[in-house]
Amino acid sequence: MRDPSRGEIVSQSTEAAKFNLNVTSGVYSFRPDVVECFSRKEMERFVSARDALPEHLRAFVVSYSIEEYRSAGARLFLTRDGLGGVAVIDGELASLFSLPGSCYGDLLVCHAVTHGAHRLSCFDTRGKLPALYERHGFEEVFRAAWDDAYAPPHWSYERWGRPDYVEMRR
Repeated sequence: MRDPSRGEIVSQSTEAAKFNLNVTSGVYSFRPDVVECFSRKEMERFVSARDALPEHLRAFVVSYSIEEYRSAGARLFLTRDGLGGVAVIDGELASLFSLPGSCYGDLLVCHAVTHGAHRLSCFDTRGKLPALYERHGFEEVFRAAWDDAYAPPHWSYERWGRPDYVEMRR
């Protein structure tokens, strides 16, 4: 056991160890070798990693262009292995992705929150996404029934049905 007043590790769970998280006084902090912030010039790497998602998952990620990220002043975060990433745009958690098997969802939501994310929107497919965000203090503030007119590109009705649209804040 080390001294938490100096920001040292007090305990580390299996999940925290998997993601290389420090658990200090009950607060998660990230080691810089796991998640890094890219400058605007490095946005292409983020977009390439995001676009590597399987087609059936792309509909869940708002895919801004590099120019749209730049003009919005987005802060982009990408795991070093390129298997997960998230954007924070003016307080909005956006473009969260975690390639199948990487399990970076919690890590990236927590990282986005530490960098100012306090609102988001998602689809409620079997309760998975709202539950992920609720674990990090987000609460539902708006819910609307699915509307085919607003279906994202690549949407698979056979696989995902017609879930509710949900907005959340913390």
